[in-house]
Amino acid sequence: MTQTIRKIALFAAFTLFQLLPAFHLFLSPVVSVVGAFRGILVASLLTYGFLALVSLFLGRAFCGWFCPGAAVQECCTNLGARRLEGKRKYWSKYVVFGLWAAVVLIGVLHARGFHQVDLRFGTAGGGATRSFLFRYGAFLIVVPPAFLIGSWTTCHYLCWIAPLMIFGSRLSRRAGLPSLRVAADPGKCRRCTLCSRTCPMSLNVQEMVLAGAMRSDECILCGHCISVCPSRAVRFAFGPRLAGPRSTWPPPPAKRRSSGWNSVQP
Repeated sequence: MTQTIRKIALFAAFTLFQLLPAFHLFLSPVVSVVGAFRGILVASLLTYGFLALVSLFLGRAFCGWFCPGAAVQECCTNLGARRLEGKRKYWSKYVVFGLWAAVVLIGVLHARGFHQVDLRFGTAGGGATRSFLFRYGAFLIVVPPAFLIGSWTTCHYLCWIAPLMIFGSRLSRRAGLPSLRVAADPGKCRRCTLCSRTCPMSLNVQEMVLAGAMRSDECILCGHCISVCPSRAVRFAFGPRLAGPRSTWPPPPAKRRSSGWNSVQP
């Protein structure tokens, strides 16, 4: 039921994104750059600020439940886009974010600050090019990487919004704020690997569960692992995160005890 509701929310957001040009303004990185050089505070910058604030309490839930691009990612996965496997470092999205933020800052300095707020800036002009990008931009950004590299590649490597929410989540943890998260009970885990095999972000969820460390910057709180777990070893929780180990993906190689072949040192 949870996944049905999530997918309805995703495709509703995508439908609005496609049908109403105003919704493009809420997420467009290009409009925010153009507006910055003209001293105009546009809708997308306000949206990014709002998402950063919300991430203090909801982490990256926007990515898993409301992002129009995530709806396209879901379709690519259902059509056969393969999972991202192996050891990977997802640092490139921070470079993308840093470059975008630097250009916006340069624009603001060039314009000597913001002089007006215009939430409809970007809806006029641009002609056929703007119309094409508004209509097919999400597909161009998401679909080719998904099938050439792996599912949800854009979220891992290119998304300029994800770092904002990751920074917000980290700040929330440091400040001890209550937030939405995935919690686990290692004792209930049956080691069936269903959680890992169905995670859209290609996280090794079972390793995280057994380690008792469910913290991961790449988790989008979609709840796939919760929905498929036969023993209810994972669940949503809301509250301050207790001090504990940080999950890393990929996990470090396990160390074996000499007393047992399959025993792992804590």
